[in-house]
Amino acid sequence: MPSHPNIALLHDAHHPFPEPLIPHGTPGEVETSELQAAITAWERSGWPESFGVLESYLEQHPQSAWNLALQANLGILFAAHARFDKALELLERTFASGKSVEELRLRNLMDRVLGELLHLHAKLGNIEALEQWLRAADKRHLRGAATERRTEARMALWSLCNQTGVAHRCGAAAVKGVLLAKDAMPAIPTLKLLESARSGPDGLSLADLENLADEAGLSLHAMRREDTVLIRLSQTTTICSSVRFAEIRWTFAGVMTWPEMRIREMKALKWESGVETERGLEINLRSSCIPGAGQRHNM
Repeated sequence: MPSHPNIALLHDAHHPFPEPLIPHGTPGEVETSELQAAITAWERSGWPESFGVLESYLEQHPQSAWNLALQANLGILFAAHARFDKALELLERTFASGKSVEELRLRNLMDRVLGELLHLHAKLGNIEALEQWLRAADKRHLRGAATERRTEARMALWSLCNQTGVAHRCGAAAVKGVLLAKDAMPAIPTLKLLESARSGPDGLSLADLENLADEAGLSLHAMRREDTVLIRLSQTTTICSSVRFAEIRWTFAGVMTWPEMRIREMKALKWESGVETERGLEINLRSSCIPGAGQRHNM
């Protein structure tokens, strides 16, 4: 741990975060030294998707001047790694704490946080939350990219309310992603089947996705996630578990999603490797390709 912490190292152009670490107030030497040590440990860990050491810093220093900016950055990073529940929790907490700051750099950071909240809720199709955060955005004089996020969120809200058939069809897109991962040149009628699938205002349930997958000739089963373990919805068969944070090993006997029960998004499926097994197609995917989630449903 450095005996004389260099505060500039935490918010200069070479910091490892999406946004500079700007202190809210005057940070003390001890909290600054320990934050530098936590950042160094995180960078050297080889696990960029694991933020435990940084979260521990927040818990151990609840009044630190660095917390506002650190929480904001962690929220953005969690979102980038598709850990949406954690991202929303941190971003909402950050904005609640910092929405009234007057220092220009911190105010700009809060605009970024608000923009991220709008973007995430638009992606997840959360209409009520999107309306709430748009009202918050309308009360601020936004600057920079946050103004674009607000415009995009308003357009997304209109689509979610008025074009439900196409605005809530991320599940069908996810099934299509699985199909393309297994067969780069699928039959045209199968592609058209998936591309023409439409949903209601609540999206496609996993039961709907199972039926759609069957029609497309895919043997997929609804799954839910418990921590790092993926379990059949029958709650009797464990399909697979997390190998490490950076790489999840999935057996495609099922469509994977978070506990919220509806796939809301699956970005470009990055193929790592794949072999046929008795239970289906087993492949390795990067964690950045894990599907997102929508509104919660009880099991």
